[in-house]
Parts: sequence; structure tokens; C-alpha cells
Amino acid sequence: VELSPPHTPARPDGASRIMSHTFTHRLNALLTFAVTVLAVMCFCASVTDEFHVSNPVVDVKVLEIERFTAVDGNDEAYLVFSIDADLTSVFSWNTKQLFVSVQAEYEVFGEDAAPISRNVVSIWDRVVESKTAAIFSVPRARNKYKLKARGQHLRGQPVRITVQWNKMPIAGVVRSEKIAFPGITFPGEYTPAVEHETHQRRPGQRSSTHGNSGARRKPVTDNAMPHSAPQKKPTPPLGSTSHEL
Repeated sequence: VELSPPHTPARPDGASRIMSHTFTHRLNALLTFAVTVLAVMCFCASVTDEFHVSNPVVDVKVLEIERFTAVDGNDEAYLVFSIDADLTSVFSWNTKQLFVSVQAEYEVFGEDAAPISRNVVSIWDRVVESKTAAIFSVPRARNKYKLKARGQHLRGQPVRITVQWNKMPIAGVVRSEKIAFPGITFPGEYTPAVEHETHQRRPGQRSSTHGNSGARRKPVTDNAMPHSAPQKKPTPPLGSTSHEL
């Protein structure tokens, strides 16, 4: 006895195509595969940074306290320091750039001499985009940003200086490292603001302005006006003309 195959109902036109072979399904599979491969490569690149060993050479010295005063009840300080750095070893094949910053760290103590908080203030920074720029020396740098403490907590307070660099990779997470250096201790009293330079500068500006005022202000004459029509010589009256003749 021969058994006939089960009868398959007819499908509409085009429905008999295998859906996994359509263009959209193939494109979706290709994009999914490409994104998966890219994610795996990024992960591998990020893992390789864990095995990168760097030996940076950094030296920071505080030269002087240029200004230490109180503004609106808050302490403000301006420091002068030198920085020498060689961060070429920090770069790897997966490093895009470095963000280098100089920070001042100090603690705030309460009335019972117990530390209340630890503050970190960034006073200088630089973006390093290549190994060539990773070697730099600044013999005399000043605050790019104010060293400002909320309240009067810097008088007689020791401040530690640290250099921190954030390693920004092409793929992966940002990693940070820092080195601490001996800082300074602020005096117990405020140092006067440097006002003599301002007083010496203002008279010079006034004198230069006053001296150049005569050169800047040219006498206004009829001939000096470029858009004015030339004026004719006035004709003498008839009576005077006949008298001269």
C-alpha cells in the first residue's frame, strides 16, 4: 500500500520564500556580527592596558606663596611652583591623550582638632596629546585656577601638592595615577596684596594716554575733511574792490 505524502496547503505568492534568506535578515545578521567583533576587540584592547607598566618621572616644587589673603570671608592663595615631567612611558598603543593636573590637598579641622573633611583643589592642568609633548618643563608656573577655601581654613594649615594624570584610551575605561610631593605650610597671618605694581602701572597708563591724546586728536580743518567740497575764496565787496583799484 502506497501512502501519499500529506497535503500541504498552498501559500500566497512570495510566502514560500525562506525568511532567513531575505536581504534585511542577512543585513541584520551581518551588523550583529560586526558589532560583536568590535565589542570583543575593544574589550581585548582595554585588557591589554592592565599589563602596561609605566615609569613616569615627575618633580614639583613650590617656590613661594605669591599672595595669601581673604576675599569675602574665604581664603585665597596664589602659588608659584616649578614642574618637570616625563610621561612618555605612560603612553601605550591604546592611549589617546593624558590630562595632567597639579592639585593642592588639605584637611579641615573642627574645634576639637578632629579632621572634618579633606579637600582637593586643582590649581593647574595641561592636556598632553603625544609622546613628544609628554616631556615638558615649566620653571615658574602660577595658579591657573584659584586656590580658594570656603571659610578661613588655610592659615597655618599644611598643604600637600600632588600631580595626577588621567589616561584617556582609544577604547576602554579612563585610568588615573598620581604622585604626592611635600607641600607647604601657610602662614598664620595673611600676606598683603601686591598693590605697588598696580599703583606703578596706573600712572604710566594715564601718562601714556595723556601724552598720546595730543597725537590722537588731530586738528580738524576744512582741508582735513575728505568728503567736504573745497571752499571758494570769498569775493570782496564791490566797494572795497573799487577802492583798491
